[in-house]
Amino acid sequence: MTSRVFVALRVRAAQAGAFDAEVQQMVGVNPDCIGVFGFEESARVIATMAEQGIGPANVQVFGSDGNMGFAFKNQFDDPTVLGGMSGTTPF
Repeated sequence: MTSRVFVALRVRAAQAGAFDAEVQQMVGVNPDCIGVFGFEESARVIATMAEQGIGPANVQVFGSDGNMGFAFKNQFDDPTVLGGMSGTTPF
């Protein structure tokens, strides 16, 4: 039986601006998929994940309704970094 690793990160608006330490921990775990639960501030997390090679292009990333809206992609200089990301929306 193959074991699977899922990492979930809840992002809070009041958190510091950088998420390097949290993303580096995820890199060390080498998960099969990652859940990012937050709102607009999730963009900083996902951008850092992509910079460290663990973004949606490399690992299955799931979002929540707070970070899956159409306006969310506008927070990225290159919205293609979100390619492959899945999630839930209330629509």
